[in-house]
Amino acid sequence: MHSTTRSRHPRMFGALPSLGFFTLIAIAIGASVVSSVTGAASPPQQCPAGTILNLRTHACDPVKSPTAATSAPMTNAPPPVVHLPASSENSNCPASSPCPANAATCQRNSAGCTTATPATCLPGHFGATCQACPGGASNSCSSHGSCNQGVSGNGACSCSSGFIGPACQFSNALTCNGHGSVNFNGSCACETGYSGPSCK
Repeated sequence: MHSTTRSRHPRMFGALPSLGFFTLIAIAIGASVVSSVTGAASPPQQCPAGTILNLRTHACDPVKSPTAATSAPMTNAPPPVVHLPASSENSNCPASSPCPANAATCQRNSAGCTTATPATCLPGHFGATCQACPGGASNSCSSHGSCNQGVSGNGACSCSSGFIGPACQFSNALTCNGHGSVNFNGSCACETGYSGPSCK
């Protein structure tokens, strides 16, 4: 009778540990499901030095050093030069224009300001500095010829027929009194019977 009772107790007590083990597994699985459903947060990941946690990928990405463009200090740079048309003046240009008075228009620099370099000359003027034509600007070539004027001109006079000289100021009739032939320098070659500077 006593031996029968002893043989049953080991089976009973032996089943209890197995039942407890499966119960613990079920509890653990249930806790895992509850944790995933409720969205319980896991402890934050610790990234090594020089990296930062990417919240999207949950990976440790290297920290990027700032580029030269973003790390360069701000400077008070001057505003860019505005290229204005030749018909307008920049408000920062000098009050008095350096353009020569005998030039019709002068070239402008990159800031739109007038320079001292002529672009076009007034009538009766020639060359890069707009000099007066021989005989004067108002009486170029003594009104007996045409002056090679303008910025690209050389100021040479093309004299009308009967006139000669640098400014077309000489003629047989006026310089030699009609009694000789005038030379370019204004000297007369007199006809027979006439003499002197003007063939009198």
